[in-house]
Amino acid sequence: MGTIKLLVAMEDIEIISFERLIEFGLNSDSKLEFNGYRTGIRPNHWIRNKQYTVIGQIDFLDCEWLKPGESCRAICSFYAPKQDEKLFVSGFKWDIGQAAIIVGYGKVLSK
Repeated sequence: MGTIKLLVAMEDIEIISFERLIEFGLNSDSKLEFNGYRTGIRPNHWIRNKQYTVIGQIDFLDCEWLKPGESCRAICSFYAPKQDEKLFVSGFKWDIGQAAIIVGYGKVLSK
């Protein structure tokens, strides 16, 4: 027997916006050669066990520039499917990517 896959049209998904206070960290062992990120970045937000990324802008609170191996507090403004908002509770962690390469993480500190 094969696997049944259900396709959902984008117009059937309700996209909402919400903000969270997060910890944003960059891996020090990144495969990419880059100097880090400036506040206001819009990376790919990879939620494990999802086959899509979530859109979100990260605005740093403690610094203007974040280098590999560093972390900071930030506000992340998400645009995501409504059903995913419930995932973003204190302690929830996800991967941050540049294209498909994971370069760091996000972790919800509070709503």
